[in-house]
Amino acid sequence: MNQRRRRVVAFILDMLIVSFLSISLSGLSYLNPYKDQYEKASTSYQEVYNEYQSIITSSSGFEGPDDMVEYINSFLVPSLSKLEKYSLFTNLWYIGLYFLYFVVFVYFNNGQTVGKKLFKLQVVDKTGDPASFSKLCVRSLINGSNLYCGVNFIVIIRILLSLANSSQVFFFSTIILGLINYVFEIAMVICLYVKKGEILLNDMVAGTKVISTK
Repeated sequence: MNQRRRRVVAFILDMLIVSFLSISLSGLSYLNPYKDQYEKASTSYQEVYNEYQSIITSSSGFEGPDDMVEYINSFLVPSLSKLEKYSLFTNLWYIGLYFLYFVVFVYFNNGQTVGKKLFKLQVVDKTGDPASFSKLCVRSLINGSNLYCGVNFIVIIRILLSLANSSQVFFFSTIILGLINYVFEIAMVICLYVKKGEILLNDMVAGTKVISTK
């Protein structure tokens, strides 16, 4: 298996580890005060979204663009805003564990996560020296995936936006951030193939690279 494939599989494995831990911890009431509210908000949002989809696909649909905008502003936007608000501790656990795993653990484990260790990969400085703690932080900030929450710096912005009082601001900001997230994901995929798995966008920004080990 070439380095490109090994890096993809290693990252998926690492993301599954972080995701499992964050979901497990945020599912405990004493570690997530918003657990019950999140479950109710999630159910409510799904109902509103399904109704919205049903109206769009029905033969009658909305009477006009104004009716659709009014429905979105009156039901979809507040529902999504409430869901994101009660996702606060889930997102905080995810971000915290992500940095503990991909920064602290990697720093003290010779530049390797569990996935990279299994597939004989290592994160190093672009000069080949061990990656510094600050570079691992920058690297992880630009990293992340839609396998869970998305690119990490966007997740952090969403956490801050969820604290805002305006659901309108949050809703439209979320749309814009979602587009930016996909741009970063596409750029990662392009770098993966062009650089053959050695340097991705996060490595370019942080000044790191991934090498094969014996």
